Amino acid sequence: MQYLHQQLVIIREINDRYSEANTLGNLGAAYQSLGQYQEAIAHLQEQLAIAQEIGDILALANAFGNLGITYQSLGQYQQAIEYFQKQLEIAQQIGDKTSEANALSNLGIAYQYQGDFAQAESLFLQGLKIHEELFGGNNPSVASNLNNLASLYQYQGKYAEAEPLYQRVLAIREKLLGKEHPDVATSLNNLANLYYAQGKYTEAELLYQRAIAILIATLGENHPNIQTVRKNYFRMLSQLPDEELSQRFPPEMVEYIQSLRHA
Repeated sequence: MQYLHQQLVIIREINDRYSEANTLGNLGAAYQSLGQYQEAIAHLQEQLAIAQEIGDILALANAFGNLGITYQSLGQYQQAIEYFQKQLEIAQQIGDKTSEANALSNLGIAYQYQGDFAQAESLFLQGLKIHEELFGGNNPSVASNLNNLASLYQYQGKYAEAEPLYQRVLAIREKLLGKEHPDVATSLNNLANLYYAQGKYTEAELLYQRAIAILIATLGENHPNIQTVRKNYFRMLSQLPDEELSQRFPPEMVEYIQSLRHA
């Protein structure tokens, strides 16, 4: 962050407006990733103004996309949709298929948050089609699209539609990243959550246990992702009968698991 600010000072001294817009965009994205949303918006609005002034259409699309992500993080979904729509229009105008697919996916997420599931599904499918045409079946962007679609179906209780998509995401990530990667653990957790929602506790438990083992090996015992998966796992265990819990776990663990039934 400090380096980007220093870079911005130098760029402004030499009055390089194109580089200034890009650096402001990088700063905005960095603040957004840190959860400092007002700082992000301020820098991205600056980028937007300069991009409009100098006619830098790529910087303009970048600013619209990052502003959309930032407002979505703030829960301001209609504002996010407006920015994503502008990003989409530019991508279509200049024939940037990757940006078009990304904008469609971002729009889908925003519409899902607003409860417009039919529109979200349509946008996710459009984004998926473009990414598959660009990259084939085994690609991180394709996996991300499939995961969005699976999550949408799961949220609606369409478990039969969600399961093969989550399984495909898992297969893609295992092939691209190896079976012990943290992103594979995320996919295992997602599929386990789906089985848990259906009462398939045996299947869910095996996936939770594998996800936890991967995360401990790759990220360390105290990483937040491990705590999230463990909590999902224990919440699933809380649905098991008390007799089974008592046979499998020590009393203090049983008490904690039981407490999650009403959490």
